[in-house]
Amino acid sequence: VLLFANLSTRIPDEPKMRVVRRDNYTCQNCGKHLLDTEVEFDHVIPVSKGGSSEEHNIRLTCFDCNRSKSDHVDL
Repeated sequence: VLLFANLSTRIPDEPKMRVVRRDNYTCQNCGKHLLDTEVEFDHVIPVSKGGSSEEHNIRLTCFDCNRSKSDHVDL
């Protein structure tokens, strides 16, 4: 069982697992390798700006990158 630092009720477990595998436990912003307890799920287009919680709009980030991004859109 994986323990994730940022468990969100908006993202179902199955897509989370696929994103972790797809992104290879690596922050998609700074490249840091992440432990199970360091994984953060970032909405590429934030929900507050109309983004979905579908797999194509989610990426892994570290805590620092996720917090610095906030609700901005990085394209």
